[in-house]
Amino acid sequence: MKLIQNVNILLFLGVLLTVNPSCTVVKQYPKDKPFLFENTVNINGDVPKDKKPDYTADLMTQLEDSAKVNENTELPWPKAPWVIPVNVIKRPPVFDSVAAVQSTVNMRNYMVSKGYRQAFVSFDSSLKVSDDQQRVKVNYTVDAGKLYTIDSIAFVFPDSNLNALVKSNEDKTLLKKGEPFDYDLV
Repeated sequence: MKLIQNVNILLFLGVLLTVNPSCTVVKQYPKDKPFLFENTVNINGDVPKDKKPDYTADLMTQLEDSAKVNENTELPWPKAPWVIPVNVIKRPPVFDSVAAVQSTVNMRNYMVSKGYRQAFVSFDSSLKVSDDQQRVKVNYTVDAGKLYTIDSIAFVFPDSNLNALVKSNEDKTLLKKGEPFDYDLV
């Protein structure tokens, strides 16, 4: 019976430690100025479902440094009597629409490099006042557009020796007909 109680207590503590509460603590924020609290990216269009999470994560890396929210998970102990980790944002940047615009340019360039040559990226922001904090949430919307694929591949070299070498290794190319035109492969 005692073993079952111990297992139940351990399970309960395990759940408490792994549950990420929705509460976010902001420390050292700019007074009387709107600051960046959260960024989101939504991808619309004909993007395969299995690639959307990767693209979303990659697009978040395209944010300008002054448009990034650096969030960490910390234990509030010893200031609070519990051991549940909380999300903490320290020194959030003041919201700058110029950085958000540059982030949309960076995101569009990323989508173009993945074969979405007509991608369009926009953003909107919302302000939420919480006590003396002016929290800004920025939503980036990516309209992917049409995916460009490789129609045909030709290797042409003026030197016949180089041409013969390439022809003998044609099957080893990373470029395949029908695959997306991805600059990482070119």
